[in-house]
Amino acid sequence: MIKIKAKKVVYEGKRMYKITSILALGLQDLPAEYLKGHPHCYLANRHLIIRPEKNTLRVLEPGTILEPEEMADVWIELNRCGERLKDIHKKLRKDWHGEITLRI
Repeated sequence: MIKIKAKKVVYEGKRMYKITSILALGLQDLPAEYLKGHPHCYLANRHLIIRPEKNTLRVLEPGTILEPEEMADVWIELNRCGERLKDIHKKLRKDWHGEITLRI
């Protein structure tokens, strides 16, 4: 899950969004397959790292100010990241259910 809160502000005479908080999974919580490919995102030291493509990086943190168009791009990138993670989790869970008991 990713949760970004932003406040609507007027900055340099323009309508903007100011990030106030970010909640997301960290590196240790994500499958290696997800982190090796693109798009992916993760939280590291209060910074949301978004890698929509191999050579593209976006970093957000509380206090970051974005234009509405940038916020829309972030929304699209995060949705793509989320869909990819969902597909990987679905594949990992397939045929991996039930329980095991070890007796010694």
